[in-house]
Amino acid sequence: SILINKKFSEIPESIAYNFKLLNSIFHMIDVDNDGFITLDEFRNACNVVFKHLGLNYSDEEIEKFLVLI
Repeated sequence: SILINKKFSEIPESIAYNFKLLNSIFHMIDVDNDGFITLDEFRNACNVVFKHLGLNYSDEEIEKFLVLI
């Protein structure tokens, strides 16, 4: 549909607009600076965010979330 295509067509523009922020976040998560985010790095980043929000999720729940994205 046209609405879905419009939504997805805006994604690259949004990424370009927020590139510096996204790049900074990526480098904060990629603690070993190898250019990749491992499952452990992703899990640790999620736990930091969840703790800040007062939430608690198991490693299994975080891995299920990762599969969705």
